[in-house]
Amino acid sequence: MNAPPKKPAKKKPELPPSDRMRVIHEVAGVPASDDRTAPKVDITLPLSELARHIGGLLHDKPLFLMNGRLVLVDEATGEIEEMDAVTFRSWLEEYAVVGKPNDGEFKAMSMSRDTAQGILANRVFHKQLRKLNGVNKVRLPVWANDEQTKVELLPPGYHERSGILTVDLLPYDTGMDGGAARSWLLQMHDECAWAEEGELSLKRSFCAHLACMLTGYCLEMFPPEMERMGFFYTGNQRGIGKSTLAQCALAPVFGMVDGKGYKRNEEAFEKVLDTAAHEGGRYLFLDNVDGKLFSGHLARFITLPRYSYRVLGGNKSGSAENRRVVVMTGNGARAIGDLESRLLCVDLYLSMEALGRKYKRPMTLKKLNAPESRKQFLAALWSLVNWWSELNECARLPATQTRCPEWEAIIGGILLCSHFGNPFAKPLMGMDDQGEAWRSFFVKLAADVESGQTKTFEVSECIDVARENDLLDDMLPEAKDANRAFGHYVKRKHLRGWQFTDEHSRRCEFKKAPDSSKCSRYSVTVFAIEA
Repeated sequence: MNAPPKKPAKKKPELPPSDRMRVIHEVAGVPASDDRTAPKVDITLPLSELARHIGGLLHDKPLFLMNGRLVLVDEATGEIEEMDAVTFRSWLEEYAVVGKPNDGEFKAMSMSRDTAQGILANRVFHKQLRKLNGVNKVRLPVWANDEQTKVELLPPGYHERSGILTVDLLPYDTGMDGGAARSWLLQMHDECAWAEEGELSLKRSFCAHLACMLTGYCLEMFPPEMERMGFFYTGNQRGIGKSTLAQCALAPVFGMVDGKGYKRNEEAFEKVLDTAAHEGGRYLFLDNVDGKLFSGHLARFITLPRYSYRVLGGNKSGSAENRRVVVMTGNGARAIGDLESRLLCVDLYLSMEALGRKYKRPMTLKKLNAPESRKQFLAALWSLVNWWSELNECARLPATQTRCPEWEAIIGGILLCSHFGNPFAKPLMGMDDQGEAWRSFFVKLAADVESGQTKTFEVSECIDVARENDLLDDMLPEAKDANRAFGHYVKRKHLRGWQFTDEHSRRCEFKKAPDSSKCSRYSVTVFAIEA
């Protein structure tokens, strides 16, 4: 029996050329347009030619070369993600029709993963892209001329000369008067527990805090080869506000601040620094460091023009330009070795108990991170920088007090122009051998005092305790008369009323004894441990 004849296949109606082009665009996921406005990418081209063509096509798109790696920037949020071959295949189709010639027409089709990997690894492709040195989510200052005598704010978008992309998520007032900015900063910080006595605008620790704020704000003015100090916020007791102030210095520019822990194991800590360098962050915040702080890796991380690192989870390595500010906090911590000379100390001190202290205008993280608060800080910081630029033509101070003379000259010049004090003078209880010796001395005095008791010491007894513990030479170097030098140092450093924590975590206080005449007797009180 013969099979019935097959019916001829129905031919699909042929679309007119205009409709065929519309379908190609819909398949490719690009806006409908005519042949001239929708660029085509022919994936049959040799790889180098294809890489050059696609690189030229994407030159002004949000794909950048950053520290030797390809990154995609979300132009709405400023977030950065690394570009990979899988993402690249579909992302490219947002900007072009990808496909190959077929019988005189162009057939839309996705690029293979191997082709995408080859393009992303191609040096010709890399050369077509813009170099990205950083992404800012607020407008920050840069030099307006090669002579570095004028400053301007970065515009929204990509800035060719600096290699910075600005996503302006928080527009702020750029017309605040310099005097108003100065008054507002003083008002915001007048209840903070700065260690020094006297007028707030001249207190060394307050001015060091302003130097930290200005360093984060002016990062784009500092080339990677310009060494900058890191900052260390320390206090004489818990709850004194060191972490809040440290975040206050960073939050206006960077928003919500992420903290990292300090690891004493150098190999483990190196991985923390490597990750921070690879991610390209503009700051590193290490919270609640204790004990002796020593890290060769951190010392290099703060000041090297480029930081080389290993990529975690593989054998790859990389390097990143040093465009970040390093901030740390700790109670009774001390930096030693080369790290000591790379940190500017912000000292906080209270003779009363910090916890439970009442504030008229409490500084909280919620308030600091609020958009209106950040706008006010940014407006004030720009006012100080602009004041310096307009009135002084960016005059620098002669720099002699830190190992970072160019940075010191700029930051010091801005603060001097705004009538603030010197942030680079030696701190009251610095992180050097003398400060460490005095801290150890106070702990030794408290060792023989019972909780809830007060004990009085003659100056001669204080000298004996210091000598017995081999502390006297470091406490009073080159002193001819230890008795006189002891009282003079205590008075000059405002140590009468100094509170500290002993080796048993008890809260203690060193002060002039009530029955003392001419500071010849001192008392140590060890407060009762609360249940």
